[in-house]
Amino acid sequence: MKFTDSPDEAGELLLDFAISGQPISIQQGGEVVFFYQLPAGPGMGDQTGGTGNGGTDDNGGATLGQSAGSLAPAPGLSVEAEGAVEVQFGIAGPVGLEIEVEAIPAGDYSVIIDGVERAIMVVALDGNKNRGKVRFETVPSDADELPLDFLAVGLPVAIMQDGQIFFSGTVPTAAL
Repeated sequence: MKFTDSPDEAGELLLDFAISGQPISIQQGGEVVFFYQLPAGPGMGDQTGGTGNGGTDDNGGATLGQSAGSLAPAPGLSVEAEGAVEVQFGIAGPVGLEIEVEAIPAGDYSVIIDGVERAIMVVALDGNKNRGKVRFETVPSDADELPLDFLAVGLPVAIMQDGQIFFSGTVPTAAL
């Protein structure tokens, strides 16, 4: 099925309704078999080449895709400082959320999502750079995974220490 604003081939349907930011689901027998959240505007969604047919998540379930974005470093950080956030999507929505940072001072940092502290990230020397990572899963399967029992997609995220923001951005909203 293909929607377009000017259908001119067999099987094409007229796109005459708003789609920006809307959820799409495919259901069979009342059960959701596919879910996708459309980007809310231009430039939203996958920014690193994730795909819609990605394999399996850490829990052995189907991962339909992923969406990733960068976290902006605060002014004054090293030019090597980097932050990233990635969401993995399954049949019913997000199944994993991973936040990583590197090249900032070692220590404990608060991971703030939509104004709520969700985790403490430990940044320590790993190879030749300080690195830290926090992973949330809908069904944690490893000791270092935290439960993804809150909404995160499309919400602001910040990495803070002692009231100072080191990175900020938005959790990606859709898997492409």
